[in-house]
Amino acid sequence: MGLRANLQQGIITSTARAHAFPLPVLGTAEQLYLTAISAGWGAEDDCVLTRLYLPSQPDLVGTQAGHSSSSSSSSPPRISLQTIEDLMIGVHLAGMAEAMSFCTRLGVDEGL
Repeated sequence: MGLRANLQQGIITSTARAHAFPLPVLGTAEQLYLTAISAGWGAEDDCVLTRLYLPSQPDLVGTQAGHSSSSSSSSPPRISLQTIEDLMIGVHLAGMAEAMSFCTRLGVDEGL
């Protein structure tokens, strides 16, 4: 599906703006997706977003996690896969809290 599938976020962020409700996590994600699409990466998976932060080292995340073909077996990874997973869980929890608060503001049952 690629990054273009994430453009429905624009509907949510524009609705939030209309209700003067801040959605910092979603707003940041939307801007990252739009930047990546502008760079021509719209058909790729959202993992391509690391290129925005690491344009000169596109393989650094995989190398740091010890999952790159270019990493040597003698040097241990500096960032564990578990650390990356923990960070992603935190980001997703923050996004869900944001979404649930917005649903409450709109009077939508967040259990849907």
